[in-house]
Amino acid sequence: MATNSELKQHDDLSQVTALPRRSFFGRTVRQLIGMIAASRSLAKVVTFGLVTISGLIIGSWIRFLWPNRKHAVGGWHRLAHIHELPPDSVDGRWVMSQGVWIVRRTDQGRDRILVLRAACTHLGCTTQWDPSLRQFVCPCHGSAFSLDGSRLRGPATRALDRCAVRLTSEGFVEIAPNRLLQGKQGEIEYL
Repeated sequence: MATNSELKQHDDLSQVTALPRRSFFGRTVRQLIGMIAASRSLAKVVTFGLVTISGLIIGSWIRFLWPNRKHAVGGWHRLAHIHELPPDSVDGRWVMSQGVWIVRRTDQGRDRILVLRAACTHLGCTTQWDPSLRQFVCPCHGSAFSLDGSRLRGPATRALDRCAVRLTSEGFVEIAPNRLLQGKQGEIEYL
């Protein structure tokens, strides 16, 4: 059986009025501010946290508004000196940064350089160079492309795109990644 004091406490609890949410929230915030103001170390921690969160928010907004391109639109980008590219080779150093493969090949005693976009023409997956097959292969859907970028098997319906390429008088290979070419364009020949 309940004692007389326990029944009295139970009666007091049933008579408590409900506190509205806004009043509860306001009272809680005032108590937190009072605790922070009373304790310097807690005030320092809270201030540091607010400044850090504000900085992250402002930084993310600034990064959002900054352009995502690393280079000027429409410009030529210097990739490598011709002597850095071995004959009859495929160089993938710029697949991640520029999205291109550089192919240097010798046909009928003439050196040729072409720059192929790494994106598959089917759905835009990044192609991979398979040295054993001497083909560019799409790992997603199985398309294959020859050394000059022409289509060997589908589901891609056309050859890899080529970038405009030029050889400077100093011997540097430069590309214009925004100028895409198809077919035999975009190939330079030199002695």
